[in-house]
Amino acid sequence: MTFIKTINLKAFAAFIIINFTAAFILLTCFSPYGADMGSLTISIGDSSRAIWQGNEYLDFEHEVILIGPGGTRSQTFTGTGTARFSNLASGTYSINVRAVGDTPAVYNQPNPTTAPNPNFPSRMLRAYGIDTVDIRSGQTNNAHISMLPATEVTNEAQFYQALYLANDPRGEYIVIKDDIELTDTINISSTNLPSTNKITLIAEETVSITTVPGTTVSIFNILNNELVLGAPGMRGNLVLDGNNSINYVIEVSVGAQFTMHDRVTLKSSSTAVDVGGTFNMLGGVISNNLIGVSILNDGIFTMEGGRITDNKNTAEGGGVYVSYGTFTMRGGTISGNFADGYGGGVYVFETGIFTKTGGTIYGNNEGANSNHATNGGHAVYVEQVDDGSSPPSISRYARVRNTTAGPSVNLNSEATNW
Repeated sequence: MTFIKTINLKAFAAFIIINFTAAFILLTCFSPYGADMGSLTISIGDSSRAIWQGNEYLDFEHEVILIGPGGTRSQTFTGTGTARFSNLASGTYSINVRAVGDTPAVYNQPNPTTAPNPNFPSRMLRAYGIDTVDIRSGQTNNAHISMLPATEVTNEAQFYQALYLANDPRGEYIVIKDDIELTDTINISSTNLPSTNKITLIAEETVSITTVPGTTVSIFNILNNELVLGAPGMRGNLVLDGNNSINYVIEVSVGAQFTMHDRVTLKSSSTAVDVGGTFNMLGGVISNNLIGVSILNDGIFTMEGGRITDNKNTAEGGGVYVSYGTFTMRGGTISGNFADGYGGGVYVFETGIFTKTGGTIYGNNEGANSNHATNGGHAVYVEQVDDGSSPPSISRYARVRNTTAGPSVNLNSEATNW
């Protein structure tokens, strides 16, 4: 009898262990916070703290906002510290960090160019950090967010003062908090930016910058500094709308630089971007203009991503017009553009150079993505002028012969896409 009892106890113990293991496996598989979830530790700020006056950052209230596959989560803390998130599904997350502190006295002064006092609040945004991170399941992930000085603006007067007071040589953020209507072109130059060379505009929701019809030539004229629209991880949408009343949304002068990211739209002008300097398109949309991008004065346009679409010109060149500059396409899409002449997607003229190593330009396939040109070259057209000589002299257009379009692509082709 004793032997039988011993056997029964062992069997009972084995039964308990097997069932407990099975229950744990079931919970792990079906729980939203199973063993395959990851965690993230975010460190914030810069070790030098050189951008702040003394220890003022210790007063900052930090809000860390994490957006990803599981939705939006946030944490807050004061002063220095880290933020930790657990039970995160695998995927790409955006991190936005807001630091709010006491308003510097200088922000309460009248605007440098207009009389009204912008009246910044007593507690205002002082710094911002933004980035993306890839979370791997079952792992402890880490990210570091560098903070830059930042100012929230809700009107034109605040915008001008934020530019004048930018003083970090690495650049600063301006957060557009409300729709802004401009009465004059905003110049991005050493005059308006005496102490920094780079300004980045971001948004936390959908906002627009427009112009009063008939009052401006462009929204931004970048003269000798750098303007960046958007940033990887931005959680809002920024729309620059020309109201069909301006020549350019963005003018990029010789020596200046413009960079554009996802969740940015340039629309409703004669030419969205006039490139005399350098334009790097990493994402975003250029749409509903006569010409999407015009490259002049040996300007340099590099397209890595984004879309140039639905621009409709009454002459040559709908998507991109290349005259005296260089257009290199490595990614992105050019689609749905129209030219009542040659070159629906891309038109190359004068000494322009076009090189395509990636991305897609649609031809005339009668579909929604088609580029179309009344006279031909729906995807790309390269103009070479016959001056009557035999053979034609093209010395003025010699650089056009360096134009390439990638493997198995014929310029002036009616290919459905390439």
